[in-house]
Amino acid sequence: VLEESVFGVATTLLPSLIGLVVNKLSFTLRNNSLEGLRGHPSLQILDLSENFNLCELPNDVFRDLTLQTLYLGRCNCDSINPKAFSNSHLLNLYLEYNRLAAFPSYAKWEETLSFRKYLKQIYLNGNLLSQIYKEDFRGFRSLSRLILSSNSIDKFPEGIFEELKNLRVLNLQSNRLHTLSRYSLNSSSLRDITLTNSRITFDSSNWDVFQHAHRIEKIRLGKSIIQPDSHRMFQNITTLKVLMLERTIHQSDFPSTAFIGLSSLKELYLHSCRIRNLEKSYFASLKSPTKLSLQDSGITIVDATSFPRTLMKNLQILNIAANPFDCSCKLFWFIDWINDNKNKIQSYGSKVGQYRCASPQSKYGKWMERLILTPQECLMRPPS
Repeated sequence: VLEESVFGVATTLLPSLIGLVVNKLSFTLRNNSLEGLRGHPSLQILDLSENFNLCELPNDVFRDLTLQTLYLGRCNCDSINPKAFSNSHLLNLYLEYNRLAAFPSYAKWEETLSFRKYLKQIYLNGNLLSQIYKEDFRGFRSLSRLILSSNSIDKFPEGIFEELKNLRVLNLQSNRLHTLSRYSLNSSSLRDITLTNSRITFDSSNWDVFQHAHRIEKIRLGKSIIQPDSHRMFQNITTLKVLMLERTIHQSDFPSTAFIGLSSLKELYLHSCRIRNLEKSYFASLKSPTKLSLQDSGITIVDATSFPRTLMKNLQILNIAANPFDCSCKLFWFIDWINDNKNKIQSYGSKVGQYRCASPQSKYGKWMERLILTPQECLMRPPS
């Protein structure tokens, strides 16, 4: 049992203490265990993580502390007493990598009203959550970051985040969300969402799910499945700045109409997407991106018709490594462009050798930085 005197001595000896770490021990807390910290004006951070006997928190144990950040991660807790946070003004709460099977029931208790009012960030990643409910978030008026990654959440109701008027960042990576309903992301505040590794299928029933996140700026959607009838899902989201679709499966070749109307887009990641044949129509409406990743996408030819001129002018980083390049004269323009823009090509010339020829057979495996295509060999330089 951690006695009150332990913290009383610490704060007396260190009156300007900002952070206190008491982790990797084995103790429990009594109602008065943290009494020595109450009223301590400078203490902002308390780390009690990795204490396996800590889970049965008494009521009011964090009451009236001046803490901003509390770490209770990796304590092997299967439940958390919501009343432990009565009358606390925490801003950041870390409950990651416990064994919580449900979102703590803070909203059921009036005593937690101030806690819900002030909390800005909660980390629940690496738990055992299977479902979340709209009622769980009632009263969290300041919550801006909600981290629920690496759980077992398989569904959540429509409009679940409407209660969170200040939510900016939502991370649902590595859950079991095989589908999303149309209005499940309905939010006027959400800016950044991560749904990577959840194997979500997008089809005609939910193709416009991101259209209802009216201020979305960043979408991470790796390892999802996009059906042909949902190819419009990103069109005309004018607030979108970063779109990450690594290893996304499209049931046909990736559609050339997917990026129409993304006037604010700065970064586009299509790592391991099935594109194969580049043509201007893929990126015809994109003028503002400064970073484009087409790594491992089955691309064989890059020539003067592959990208719009404006895009190539504004581009600062292009990653097109690990593609099966056809190193015939069809690649003459691209090799020439690389020689003039080596500072823009990511991983080119590295010892890893990520730019290699796949054909013709005579050049199979050859590093492109060692490839020489001369005007005499290729007759004439393709128009630029």
